[in-house]
Amino acid sequence: MEKEILKRLEAMEAEIKVLKGGSKSVQPQGTQNGKWLDEVKAMPKNHIHVRGNFHMEGSGSDFGVNTNFENVLAFDNDKTAKVLNALSSSERILILKELLKKSSTVAELMKACSFKTTGQAYHHLNALEKSGLIQKDKDTYHFEASLISSFLLILTGVQNFFRGSPKKAEFDVVALESQKK
Repeated sequence: MEKEILKRLEAMEAEIKVLKGGSKSVQPQGTQNGKWLDEVKAMPKNHIHVRGNFHMEGSGSDFGVNTNFENVLAFDNDKTAKVLNALSSSERILILKELLKKSSTVAELMKACSFKTTGQAYHHLNALEKSGLIQKDKDTYHFEASLISSFLLILTGVQNFFRGSPKKAEFDVVALESQKK
């Protein structure tokens, strides 16, 4: 129990340091002493391994993805297009970001997203609900909990896409791949 508390305290201190600008990245939980980097180096070629965690008010999760390029490329294109289509609107991204903060009614989302009509709000909510990203319980919409980490990974990937070249501290995997060649 004490070890777990110390581990969480260290992680919080590292996050505070990042927020204050003292460091460029925080290693994923459980990666002390370069253990994570050693695991990445030992992976077979064409392997994709993503591990991390997120914490928001009242919730959070550790997550991990292990797959390979062949599985990613072989995944059903129609299912991929369905999700990407649901994410292809800035209004829908805004709705999802609001639902990450808290479950909301249509009226609350209209106000938070500055929608002019309920028709506009329902148009986007229906598309998101059809894709499976959100669910409706009575009059309240919420983000499908099991998909939050995937959505955050997509946002992080898009953010990195527009940063230009990846920063070494954040993407050691890129450096490892170039060393293998």
